[in-house]
Amino acid sequence: MRQTFVISIVLAFAFVSTARVHAQVDPELVGESPSDSGYAWGEGARPAEPEDPLRIMAFLGAGFGFRFIRNIDPEFQQEFLAPGYLDLGAAVFLPGAEIRHGFGLALSTNISPDVANATYASPVLGQWLVTPSYHFLVPLRRVLSDMDHDWVQLQGRVGVPIVFSTNRRGELSTVTVGGEVAAAAHFKFLAGLGAYVEVGLAVFGGTNSTFHPVVGVDAGLLFDYEVLP
Repeated sequence: MRQTFVISIVLAFAFVSTARVHAQVDPELVGESPSDSGYAWGEGARPAEPEDPLRIMAFLGAGFGFRFIRNIDPEFQQEFLAPGYLDLGAAVFLPGAEIRHGFGLALSTNISPDVANATYASPVLGQWLVTPSYHFLVPLRRVLSDMDHDWVQLQGRVGVPIVFSTNRRGELSTVTVGGEVAAAAHFKFLAGLGAYVEVGLAVFGGTNSTFHPVVGVDAGLLFDYEVLP
C-alpha cells in the first residue's frame, strides 16, 4: 500500500510539471496567438518605415490665368482672361517622411499676347517670370494606411515671381516683383513619371500704385527622381 501511494504521488507530480512546461511553450494555453509571442513592449511589431531619400522633381506644363480684379481704365485696358503661359521648373526636396520640405525655381513665359493698349501690351514671349520658391510635399502613402504605392502626392509652394516685360520692339520695359501661393496634386503612372494639376494665386504691383491679382490654373508632366544612397 505504501509503495502504491508513493508511486501515485510521483506520477501526479510529473503530470503537474509537464502541464506547466506545456503552458509556458504553447501560447494557446495562456491566451496568446503565435504572432503575439515575444516581450510585452512589442518585439514582433512592424518596424518604422525609414525616411524617403533626397528627391528631385521637374515640371513642364502650360496654363492660363483669370483677372478677377481688372484695371480696365484707359491706362491698362485689361481683359478678364490673362495670357496663356508655359511653365518649366524644378524643385529639390530634402529627405523626410510625412512632409517633405524643398526649394525650387520656375521659369514662365506667355504664349499669347496680353490685350492692352500700345503702351503696356506684351507680345508673345514678351513676359518672362523667374520664381524662386519654398515647396512642401505630402506623399499620401505616408498618411493613408491603405495606400501601398506612391501614386498620389500633394504639393504646396510659396514664391516670389519676378516679371521681366518687353514691349513690341523687344525692349525691356518694366520689372515687377510679386508674391505667389499655389497648391498642386501629382498623379504618378510610373515610378518617375506622372502628371500634375495646379491652382495658384499671384499678386503683382503695377505702375501708379495699381494692384494686379491673377488666379492661374495649369497642368503638365511631372518627372520625379529619388537620389538613392
